Parts: sequence; structure tokens; C-alpha cells
Amino acid sequence: MVLPADGARSTPRILSDQEELAILKRANAKARQEAAEKARRAEEQKAAAETKKTRKEANKAVGRYDGHVRDHQDKWVRRHGQEFRNKPLSALQKGWEAAWRASDEGKAAEKELAPYLTAYDLAVQKELRLAAETSPEALKSKLKDIKGLDKSGSRADRALDDIAGKEAEHIGRETPALRSAAQTFLIASTAWNAAQKNPEGSGYDNAKAAFETAKADYAHELSDFFGDKIETAVDAGKPLDKVTAGLKAEYDGQFDSIIDFEAGIAKSGQAISKWLEIIRRTRPSRRSATPNANFWRRIPRRSPS
Repeated sequence: MVLPADGARSTPRILSDQEELAILKRANAKARQEAAEKARRAEEQKAAAETKKTRKEANKAVGRYDGHVRDHQDKWVRRHGQEFRNKPLSALQKGWEAAWRASDEGKAAEKELAPYLTAYDLAVQKELRLAAETSPEALKSKLKDIKGLDKSGSRADRALDDIAGKEAEHIGRETPALRSAAQTFLIASTAWNAAQKNPEGSGYDNAKAAFETAKADYAHELSDFFGDKIETAVDAGKPLDKVTAGLKAEYDGQFDSIIDFEAGIAKSGQAISKWLEIIRRTRPSRRSATPNANFWRRIPRRSPS
């Protein structure tokens, strides 16, 4: 490769090997960056399409669920309404809710609804985490986009918005390591669920191994994440039991076992700290101090070789 030297009539200068190599490296780096950006945009578009699809399906599923609820509620009130004639309306509501949860109709309706909400929740998590990798502002913007997919104002619409909002809160607090582990776990879980439908398939063992590895890595990052939260709060003077209860409520019971485990470690650490403080404050008596001092003096010193 040659470059024109200074001056219109001068002979072009031949590049050295080092200069050509540097130009190639810059070109390759630029190509890799452009390819990565293109792949990222494609992944974001795919994730957005999946969120839109699963939200539409979940919206319909919630509508069907509400229909089952209304049917059961009408029948139950006609049968048992007289029993609550002289009681507050709240008592009637509680009575029906208990009957709905215990009924075969209620259990069947919830079982029918659950896969649609799960699919939507997973799609939302993926899309929000991709946005969070860019910036907190991108995460907020993406949440706004998701909530803008359906502005009907229906109960189903509000419920799906709440799911997205809660996931955005949690993802916004994740460390980069936890966010990456969570994303890998979701991808591995999806592949493993698909592989289980065909146990004889060639990818079954690989999918299982990848799932187990991703699950262990995710659990490890969750332990570090909640352990740091508990430690920071306790060091700030907050009671351990209140910190633990707050985290459980904040994450809707999803990670209770991990939070309890980390709280147990923190509690053990508090106990050890108390014992160390007692030992530090307890001064040895004169009778015990003298022999100890003499003991250390009796240890022979090594002569320099």
C-alpha cells in the first residue's frame, strides 16, 4: 500500500509493515464494532417483538380468566348471598375469594392463565435487561415503550403494566454480573424446557448441562447480591429481621430461601462480632498476665544463619 507524500509532484510513500498492520487492526476493530452493534439491534428488535406478541396473548388470557371469575362469582353469590345479608360487603368478598381459590374452577383458570403471564414476564425481563446494559435512562425509556403497547386502560392492561414496572425496578438494582447471570439463566431455561419435550434429541444433554451451570451461576450471583444488601443495611444500623422482611416483600417471595441463607450468615457474623467485642473488653487478671508474658519470653529465638 502506498500513500501520497507531501507535494503534488512527489513520489508516493510506501507504508511500512507496521503502518499497514495498524491500519488493518483499526479496520478490523471497526468492523467488529459495527457487527456487534448490528447484532445488538437485531437482538433488541427480536426481544421487542416477543414482548409485543406475549403481551397480546397474555391480555387475551387475562380476559378469559376474568370471564371465569365473573361466572363463578355470579353463581356463588346466588347460592350464598343470603348468608351475608346482614354482614359487610367485605365479608361477602372474602367469602367468595376463599371459595374461588378452593374451587376446581378457580384452580383450572389459574393453571390456564399462568403460562401466558410467565411467557410475558420472561419476555419483558429480556427486553429490559438488554436496555439496562446501555444505561439507566434506556431502561426507563424501554419500560415506557412496553407500557405504551396497549393503552386500553383495562384491568388486564394495568396488570401487565404492573408486571413490567416491578421487573424494571428489580433489574434497575441489579449489578452487571447479576444481570448477565440472570439473562444467561433465562436463555438456558428456555432451551432446557424445549429439550425436555424430546428427551431422545441430540441436544438434550447439552441443554441440561447448560441449564445446571447457568442455574448455579445465577444462584451464586443472587447470594452475593442479597448478601451485600443485608450487610450494608445491617452495618448502617438497621435491624436484621426488618431488613430480611423488607427484601422478601420487595421481591414477592421469589428469593426467600436465598435471603434467609444470607441472613443466617449475617446473624452468625453478628454473634461472632459480639464475642470478639467481649473478649476485647475483658482485661486479663494480673495472675494470668504474668505467666503469659513469661511464656512468650521462654520461646527460643532462632539465631541468624
